[in-house]
Amino acid sequence: MLGLNKQSIGGNIFLLLLAAIFMLMGVYFQWLYINESNKALEEEIAYQKAQEDYHENNIYYEPDASVRWLLQRQHPAGYFVPNPDLLFEPTQLNDNTLRATRYAISILDELGALDSVNPKRIIEYVMGNYRADIQASSKVDKDVYKKGPYAGFATLPSRPAAVRPTMDALIILNLLGGLDDPRLDLDCVNNFILAHLNKDGGFWDEHYPQSGRKSSLRCTSFALRALSIIHGHQKKDFSLADKQRITSFVVSTYDPASGGYADFPGQVATDSYFVFRAFISLWSLAQGDLAQRREYVEENMEVNHTIDYLFGQHYLKDEGAFSRYHRNLQKTSSLKATNLIVWFMASMGKLEMLPENAILQYMMSKQNRPGEFGGDMYTTYSALSTFSRLGVPTEPMVEPEKPARHVSIPAYFPLMLFSLSLLTLVTSYFTKKHEMEARNHLLLKQASIDGLTGVLNRKGFEEGLEKQIGQAIRHDKPLALIMMDVDHFKEINDRHGHMVGDRILKDVSRLMTENLRVYDIFARWGGEEFMFLITETNEQKAVQLAEKLRKIIEDEFFGIDLKVTCSFGVVMYQGPETVDEFVQRADEAMYSAKHAGRNRVSTSPAPTPDNDNGQIVKFRT
Repeated sequence: MLGLNKQSIGGNIFLLLLAAIFMLMGVYFQWLYINESNKALEEEIAYQKAQEDYHENNIYYEPDASVRWLLQRQHPAGYFVPNPDLLFEPTQLNDNTLRATRYAISILDELGALDSVNPKRIIEYVMGNYRADIQASSKVDKDVYKKGPYAGFATLPSRPAAVRPTMDALIILNLLGGLDDPRLDLDCVNNFILAHLNKDGGFWDEHYPQSGRKSSLRCTSFALRALSIIHGHQKKDFSLADKQRITSFVVSTYDPASGGYADFPGQVATDSYFVFRAFISLWSLAQGDLAQRREYVEENMEVNHTIDYLFGQHYLKDEGAFSRYHRNLQKTSSLKATNLIVWFMASMGKLEMLPENAILQYMMSKQNRPGEFGGDMYTTYSALSTFSRLGVPTEPMVEPEKPARHVSIPAYFPLMLFSLSLLTLVTSYFTKKHEMEARNHLLLKQASIDGLTGVLNRKGFEEGLEKQIGQAIRHDKPLALIMMDVDHFKEINDRHGHMVGDRILKDVSRLMTENLRVYDIFARWGGEEFMFLITETNEQKAVQLAEKLRKIIEDEFFGIDLKVTCSFGVVMYQGPETVDEFVQRADEAMYSAKHAGRNRVSTSPAPTPDNDNGQIVKFRT
């Protein structure tokens, strides 16, 4: 190990020196390039043009300021509120809190700053709105929720589950890596969402009672975004029948006269949001890679006609922004509408059709304070999402310097050297990282193995025990725990010495390992005590196994004049009980076998003065 460390250190020093050489060479040739770049008149003209571009295009945003602004609005319980001055007001935990939290987490994800929050607190808040068994509610509509099981999310613990809050919750959990939470059953959530699918291919939602159970594009887009997250996590697709039916509904909301989309089939399009909702519905249905999604949207959406509609009915040229509505004098600029249209155009590869500079100038004009745009979390998310999609830098442009000399060195040469330096540093980093990971893996494995017998130690067994208990609870499977103790082990040590005692422990461990299933867990608990964790086995079979192991040890000759035997205690997991309670019962059962004369199997605790009814399953003399 020491030799490998020296070799590793030497290799990394060499890579770092090589990176430094490339960097120094790159700096040197870059310096030559800059000092020779100003001899020609054309470069002077280019310099003047660069100055003009700098003053016109020096648009940037500050992610750190947005993160600070956002974190001021996080409650200790994990959720986010619009007004930090009312952070601890009970009224701030309301029907809009889950949605606000979703936008907050989306902002942090856009900024690459999810590590600035504690994901466990936020996941706990979200799971607090989880309804694990919707059919158990007395208020549930039995005509809707017939088969089940169903699970979903509500805006508040006191509210019923609905599709919109379920989408918000899944987006948050997906971004925070919480979809594998053991409390969450994605199949039940999938059933819940599909329970809102009407025969015409559209979805409805309890969250919008004004529409009843009528299919709407709004509810359909929320349902499909939620289902897309579930399917992506479970790596499965929509059924062909559902996909065709839902696509047909989305297409039916198209307004061919204008090129827009409405909430319900046959309506006149007046709201630009529904263009995005139609797009995101088809995008979610398509799945696959970028090219496959674009192709599916283009097959079922008149993309160019819809873009003409957006520019003709919703684009405000004087402001450089889009509106949400275009009728009843409501044609006012909207950060959110602009962001959704940019999202749609970027996804479809149509960014060249957007007046990017005008849109960015509009977005920047809505910055009320560093990091905040438009006054609330939703509009701030819209601005930051737009900046991300349009590739806006996070640092101001560097004002160009006036060239001094003509360039005789190729411009790419310094960049090539810098790239080599960076590549060398990255190679050094990942080499070191791989070595550290391998070393940590080895240390972690060694920490879980008993040094004498080579089987799991107590720490390794406890980790496996907690995991198996969780699986037994989730899947309702039996779980047996067997504790074994070598009888009269102190006498063996006293008469034959500790080296003989250690050899016997190793031989016992070998015999046990050879007679267990590969997926059973066997460990040295401490001293001469051992533990067996037997999965998916009822009490009768667990007792039979213990008796088999007891007989194997009894029949084995260990090379000493004392007969080596073991006492066994067998218990079954009885939820709900803690790990310590489970182990304590096994310990008591084992001592019951000891109390009854050793070399036997017991399933009952040792008798006490008040209760001497301990049951010994097998008695041997």
